[in-house]
Amino acid sequence: MERVSKNKTDIIFDIGLFFVPFENFFFAPSAGWAAISPIIFFVYLMVNIKYMGFIIKKYKNILILIALGIMISLINFLSIGFSLSNFINSLISLMLGLTSLFSLTIYYEKNKDNPNTMNKIIKILFISYLITMFVGVLQYITIKGNIGFLYKFFNSIFKRNSYLNYHRIQFFFTEPSFIGMHLYGILLPLFLYTKSKKIIKLIIFYALLAIAFSSGVRIILDSSIIAIMFIFGYLFKKKKYFIIFLLPIVLLFSFNYFYNNNIRVKHIVDNGIYADGSLASRYFRINASIHGYIKNPFRFITGYGIGNSIYPIKEGYAIAFSNYKSSFLKEIYELGDPNYNDESASYCLYTRIISEYGFIYFIIIILYLIKITQKSIFDMKWYYLFTILYIYLQFESYAFYALWIFIFIMIYSKKKEELL
Repeated sequence: MERVSKNKTDIIFDIGLFFVPFENFFFAPSAGWAAISPIIFFVYLMVNIKYMGFIIKKYKNILILIALGIMISLINFLSIGFSLSNFINSLISLMLGLTSLFSLTIYYEKNKDNPNTMNKIIKILFISYLITMFVGVLQYITIKGNIGFLYKFFNSIFKRNSYLNYHRIQFFFTEPSFIGMHLYGILLPLFLYTKSKKIIKLIIFYALLAIAFSSGVRIILDSSIIAIMFIFGYLFKKKKYFIIFLLPIVLLFSFNYFYNNNIRVKHIVDNGIYADGSLASRYFRINASIHGYIKNPFRFITGYGIGNSIYPIKEGYAIAFSNYKSSFLKEIYELGDPNYNDESASYCLYTRIISEYGFIYFIIIILYLIKITQKSIFDMKWYYLFTILYIYLQFESYAFYALWIFIFIMIYSKKKEELL
């Protein structure tokens, strides 16, 4: 890339970076994932549009994959039909994800020779996530003290405010289940690259606080799985085999603690996946999609088109509903309504990609991620890849940053060059 001169537009990217953990503002354009940073990154890209030639050359393989997906969709629309609003919403989500990748690339190219840039990024994210953590503490005080004016305050600024009313701490995220997406999809990669003690302490303390506040079962699951993976990896690397044999004992004690001290965990363990409404609903969406694939194997291979992930859910709805054993029925009834229409209905990126583009396309995407990981010299790259693959099991937005940050780091660490 031709050397890019620094200019005042970088402040736009810095603002977008600061607002990454501040998702739930009432004026956010989407209620599914109520983020504003992708919009800010889009503005940054637009004011730096002259560098798109370099961007297109740099990410031509990704752009070819996306073009292929859109072509597959257009062919599917001829036989299936489509909802214009769903198509536009899904396409915008995909484009905003690309926007984050392109904006990060331009920002990197402008600042890679500045030794203070990474420290600035760490500082911005540390402060912004720290503020949201204190917001969570304030929410906890609000609930415990039943402070009416604070309830009104949060209800007035949040896009989705039902969680606080149900005594669940969501910090400043759209919903509590997104906490792990941020901690392990954004902050953890930053730590893996910088080895910043400040960032790892923030991750650990944030996770412990979320668990202590009973923000949800997912943060417990996310933290446990990722911690186990990295601890095992570290111990194998250091050949500390004796300690590895002691880990099952630690895990047993940890499980026993959560079983006895978290009502939702105990309820799920005692009564199964259908005992928890949120978990049951997510499982139902995936289960209905799978039954839809079984009912229509051709579409499982080719997909239903971008924005049409609701189609296999509707096709597999009856079978999935006959097996559904939860009393949490509101969302399930909505999915069964013939007039229900939503471009992001599966709550799982894997089923969304398969539903929209087909299984073959899905395999191509996975192989692409494996390929760029193989070529990378990034430390602990396979653990990083597994983390990304795991966190998207219960999240489906194309626009969320984690996957795009992963692609950026893998591509820019192909050769022995420093990132920022």
